[in-house]
Amino acid sequence: MRKQNSKIRTNFISESGTYLQNKDYFAFVEFDKYAIYVIADGIDEDKDLTSSKIAIKKVISEFSEKQSFSKRYLNNILKKTSEELKKASIDRPLKASLTVVVSNYSKFRYATIGNTRLYLIRDGFIKYQSKDQSLSQMYLDEEKIPKDKAQKHEERNNLYCYLGQKSRLTPYISRKYKLEESDTIVLCTRGMWENLSEGEILDALDEVKDPIEANDNLEELILVKNMDEFENYTIATIFVDKTYTNPKLKKLIKKILIITIILLLIIGTFAYFAYKKHKEKLKNIEDMNYYKQSALKYIEEDNYVRGKEEFNSALNLAKKLRNQEERDYIDKRVKLIEIILDANEEFEEEKYKDSLEKYMKVKKESFYLDNIALDYVNNRLDLINKHIEVLDLIKRGENQFLLDNLYESEIEFIKARDLAREIYFISAKEEAIDKLDKIYEKKKDKDKKQEEEELKQEEELKKEMEEELKNNIKLQESATKAHQDANKLYNERKYEDSLIHYKMAQVLYEELGMKDMQDIVEQKMKLIEKLIKNNFDVKEGY
Repeated sequence: MRKQNSKIRTNFISESGTYLQNKDYFAFVEFDKYAIYVIADGIDEDKDLTSSKIAIKKVISEFSEKQSFSKRYLNNILKKTSEELKKASIDRPLKASLTVVVSNYSKFRYATIGNTRLYLIRDGFIKYQSKDQSLSQMYLDEEKIPKDKAQKHEERNNLYCYLGQKSRLTPYISRKYKLEESDTIVLCTRGMWENLSEGEILDALDEVKDPIEANDNLEELILVKNMDEFENYTIATIFVDKTYTNPKLKKLIKKILIITIILLLIIGTFAYFAYKKHKEKLKNIEDMNYYKQSALKYIEEDNYVRGKEEFNSALNLAKKLRNQEERDYIDKRVKLIEIILDANEEFEEEKYKDSLEKYMKVKKESFYLDNIALDYVNNRLDLINKHIEVLDLIKRGENQFLLDNLYESEIEFIKARDLAREIYFISAKEEAIDKLDKIYEKKKDKDKKQEEEELKQEEELKKEMEEELKNNIKLQESATKAHQDANKLYNERKYEDSLIHYKMAQVLYEELGMKDMQDIVEQKMKLIEKLIKNNFDVKEGY
């Protein structure tokens, strides 16, 4: 019934251009409920098999078995067609570009793979136009090349999707478009679109009466260019003279209008009461949001007492509205604030470890609550750690004081005093100052005793030095005498006796630290030992 109550005229031409073999193909079938129009362009180099013909036969065959209008259905047909080309390949891979149009005589949908094209002309303008799956189309979409350059761009036939490819197939499948009377659909291969601009296409179709005339005009525009070389061209023109209209549509619309009026009357009866209730609900929502924002503002100002009060007001309204999501949102934040207030109270009572545990809990839970109060908690944690550090410094200072390590103790108490002053830890600061006073008092006593001890040691050292000086004078005198006696004995050629006295002088010089004299005596002793050994006489006067 759809086909009988509509009127669509179709005509096509297909020529080889300046090539010996025409690799294009077109076919269409109009069933009672659906019509299918398919155009294909063989893009392989196989001379025995026509990939475009194999592809179109497969599409028509699949559509004949089961007619549908869905995207999934068309996608499956194209995948099966691509597999068919792969199976038919013998010496070299078969490849094809293809565009298929499916219509129910009221609407149409098209699918395209490669660079065959579709144009829908309406009221003298191109209403819709398919896009190629080529590199030049990508450049055009990205505005890397102007539209008037795309027809002759060197990458116009560099396809990233085509039938017969090994990789995953990704055809473009359009949405459904409504057909209108006097619409013209043009399907074509690259032999046409490479050589005719959109303006030329519109001129050729202007005021034509049938698709035969339209095709003749388009072909004439190609041939009149007198090109030395141009591709196979196939042009299929579809004239939509009348679309299918459901005869029961008017009754259906009237029935829908009556039902709609009745429903509107029923709805209107409850509208006033619903409006009042809705208005009250909106007011409660507005108030709840106000209290929430107010609470968050107080929290930003670190006023958690008022923040809790505002959140509680918002919570009551959320319960009234039965808004479980808002109740959970607010309740979690109220509980978090309560932990903060407890931690603050324990901090004021100097229960730092208990307070620290609560602040750590707040920090952990705050991560899941938009980091609420996170800066405040981090500051409090830092402050607690500094308080604990002050107490630890005082403790270490006391331990060093008990060990009488006054210098180390003083350092610890000074650190404690300075840090306590920085964080306004008054009691700890005063304690550290008291401890320092005790250290200074003890150091003063200790310094006095040390001074007395040093004076005593100085006197003793002075006596020792005087005694040592006396001893050194005696030793020097003894050394000089021993040296003189040795020289005398040497001059008297009493070498063995002189050697004994030189050794005595050497020992004394060594004790006095007189290295030069030691060396002189050493040389003399070596000479005497040599004389004794060889029993030589030496001249007097060394």
